[in-house]
Amino acid sequence: TGIRADSRGDHGPRGTVHGGAVEPPVRAGAGHHGSHRRDRNGHGLGYYPELFEDEPDTLERARHLSSRVHEFSEFLVQVVGIDDVGASFPGPVTYHPSCHLLRELGVKSEPKALMSKVTGIEVRELKDETQCCGFGGSFSIKYPDISGAILQSKIDNIQNSGASVVVSNDSGCLMHIAGGLSRHKFPVRAMHLAELLASQEKRLDGPI
Repeated sequence: TGIRADSRGDHGPRGTVHGGAVEPPVRAGAGHHGSHRRDRNGHGLGYYPELFEDEPDTLERARHLSSRVHEFSEFLVQVVGIDDVGASFPGPVTYHPSCHLLRELGVKSEPKALMSKVTGIEVRELKDETQCCGFGGSFSIKYPDISGAILQSKIDNIQNSGASVVVSNDSGCLMHIAGGLSRHKFPVRAMHLAELLASQEKRLDGPI
């Protein structure tokens, strides 16, 4: 049986097979669209098999998919076993851990482990870094004043860190924070961790 094109998606479990070999799916971020509660084994699509309990054939594929899903930084550090990807990025950078990444998926140290190995980087501590940025998906639309106040606190802490870049793994957080920085005309760039790890930027005054 195939997977119906409904709210569960039409290409979930079958997406793990490529060229006759099963490949481990990697979630690029830990945002609202991709972060789900984990099962008892710590897999990131713990809820997924529950959707197919009445479809035995699909259920097995869903379980297989669930067992192979990992958050981006977790995949690199815990599954592949690397924390140095050969990236280089000059200058001060700070890090915002998203609520989904930190509280729901329980990923804490992996992003910073990867950042620490980027050549030329200067990681600045972010005050109250675990505090929400105020996005929360529809929360920011339903309660814009509250969302804006929370964001302002985050923006102030980013500015006070002295960093020229704020890194996160959540596209929603990055969009929200980038909007706040732009409105205040702060010269700070919001960047996904994957962008940072793909960077080969060098200092203008010579090689790193």
